[in-house]
Amino acid sequence: MNEQIKEKWVWALESGKYKQATKCLNTGEGMCCLGVLTDLYIQENQGAKWEPHTVKPHSEIVEDEDYYPTELLNKPLFRFEGKGKTLHKKVQDWAGIGGENPVVVPHKSWVEGDDPDNVYDFFSLATLNDSGLTFSQIADVIKYAL
Repeated sequence: MNEQIKEKWVWALESGKYKQATKCLNTGEGMCCLGVLTDLYIQENQGAKWEPHTVKPHSEIVEDEDYYPTELLNKPLFRFEGKGKTLHKKVQDWAGIGGENPVVVPHKSWVEGDDPDNVYDFFSLATLNDSGLTFSQIADVIKYAL
């Protein structure tokens, strides 16, 4: 990952500027950790912007990118170039990060006990965000695992 962008992302997550949200990049009231990275991209790239998006009922869904949990139905959300839950390729390339939902392998010190089998569990950043880790905790993961 690009080290300068990683520093900006970590700072943004730890700054308190962003309210944390789950299940999508940008609720208008908060963002997930991937939404924060997307927002940094938008701030640095003229013409890039969030697009309003309303979640469709499940019966009207055509693509997986349009599937959201029921609690987000009819709520105003925001996407970036059609992506509402994962990183757009433009953001990935800009940040030098692999994948639309980057996966990290935890450091041994993050795992309780000495069971070596636990060390190689993989976690996506969106899963960590949606599982209750705070932005500060996710910033620590990004510092050491990306």
